[in-house]
Amino acid sequence: MQSNVPLLNAPLENENNPEDTHTHRSPNKSRRLPQWLETCACCALFLLAGSTIIVVNKQIFRTFPCPSVISWVGTFSTCMVVCLQRRAGDVFPPLTPEHAWHVVAMAATTAATMYFGNRAYIDLSVSFIQIVKGFNPVQTALVMYCLGISSYSPCEVACLVAVSVGVSVAVFGPIRVRSMDGLACILVASTAESIRVALQHKMIKNMSMHHAELQYYLSPLVCAMLFVSAAVELNSFASFPVPDASCQIYIAASAVLGPAVTLGSSLVIEHTSGVFMKLLTVGRNAALVLFCALTLSEHIKYQELAG
Repeated sequence: MQSNVPLLNAPLENENNPEDTHTHRSPNKSRRLPQWLETCACCALFLLAGSTIIVVNKQIFRTFPCPSVISWVGTFSTCMVVCLQRRAGDVFPPLTPEHAWHVVAMAATTAATMYFGNRAYIDLSVSFIQIVKGFNPVQTALVMYCLGISSYSPCEVACLVAVSVGVSVAVFGPIRVRSMDGLACILVASTAESIRVALQHKMIKNMSMHHAELQYYLSPLVCAMLFVSAAVELNSFASFPVPDASCQIYIAASAVLGPAVTLGSSLVIEHTSGVFMKLLTVGRNAALVLFCALTLSEHIKYQELAG
């Protein structure tokens, strides 16, 4: 069976639903760079920004264990970028009911991904989380297949099976009881991320929404959800937590990296596909594991390294 969504060929037109009347304005119709060069640049932005924000957030949670607050900070800065883009003259049409339901569902899964994903870094090491997240491409492919968004060739299925085997080898072993909460958080975040990526792929590819238009409607919803979560989280502390000077620098860096991560992931999906983005994440995760072992003194077993 041939794949309906080629990994490196991503037309924006909605071929599956030509009668869709939802139109949008793409900020830049002309292509100034070759497509392969644009794709490489988008992948580089996604890999660099995503890797950096993971390490930065881990440093924040060492002294400021407030995942909802940090998630909200990154989303709020994304909202500010979207507002500036709107003031620059980009105009998007109102959402149809179908598009609105997809945006709400994607906002809920995005908020869940950010909260539970950041929450896991309080209890687990960066390297172990990246190993567990290696199974995410398989989850994403299954979600997209079940929703009828995509089908896969035998070669792609073989790659996904290889990823599953490697992750299973890496995570199979004794897990300390005190880390079970963190493990549950990262599994919930990974599941929510799979649904989010599948919805994002469908909206950008199948429903022909430009990534800027999607963020214009999505970011305020996610920001509002995380604001409520952050308020509840801060209220649970006996005394209001105040980050120290070094932590404030990390928080500012996280705020700057938030929009970059959002833009990078959207552009990678727009130029390739949701599954390719998650496969790209596997390579990033492997590099992070080695980085944490070499610089953060995180212990990695030979079994995990082999997986």
